[in-house]
Amino acid sequence: MGVLVRVTGIPAEKFCAVDVDLQHAEARAWLDQHRNKIPVTRIHRTQRGGVHLLFRPHAEVGCSVGILAPHVDTRGQGKGYVIWWPAHGFEVLHREVIAVVPEWIVTALRPAKPEPMSRATSLKRLSDTFVTARLAGIISRAASAQEGERNSIAFWCGCRLAEMVRDQMIGREEAIALLIEAAVHRDAADLARGLKTSQRDRQGRGESLLLPFLAEAAHRAADGPG
Repeated sequence: MGVLVRVTGIPAEKFCAVDVDLQHAEARAWLDQHRNKIPVTRIHRTQRGGVHLLFRPHAEVGCSVGILAPHVDTRGQGKGYVIWWPAHGFEVLHREVIAVVPEWIVTALRPAKPEPMSRATSLKRLSDTFVTARLAGIISRAASAQEGERNSIAFWCGCRLAEMVRDQMIGREEAIALLIEAAVHRDAADLARGLKTSQRDRQGRGESLLLPFLAEAAHRAADGPG
């Protein structure tokens, strides 16, 4: 057949093409499935029995391999090229028509938008060592509180755990369980009194962020560690 004539550098300006390799079952299935949605447009038969569907250029149609379906590629924006099979005597259908590329093809070629990373997912990527060390420090401080400072320490620990719950580093139930676990190392009723006092102090200052957490922690501490 001699040297094949290929078109390079012009698809983005003149046309874009969908290359359907019909010798493959997946490509034939794709064409059969979508035949009724493909507008009349110029079609080039290829050497291997496939087809090139030509459309008007589109900024979102570039060079792709297998995105539409296995063995269904596209050429357009970028450095891709197509063999110009009419120059080698192959059949051309609808010679005078270059249709607008169907929107469903454009949509299928768009990169999938990554789902927004939730705050929880982002924070869960924090080092497990960091989270564990922070929890250990909080619980250790709660367990080692001395007479005269237990109320303030209970309040401090409750605040720190509530902040970790707020930031979704740990779950609410886990935070309360960890705080109650500190009661193993000290008097559970004393821990409950400290949390209740902290709750009242917080409420008196009009600071409501941690009140539900402190209230539930105080209630469970009064029941003792389970």
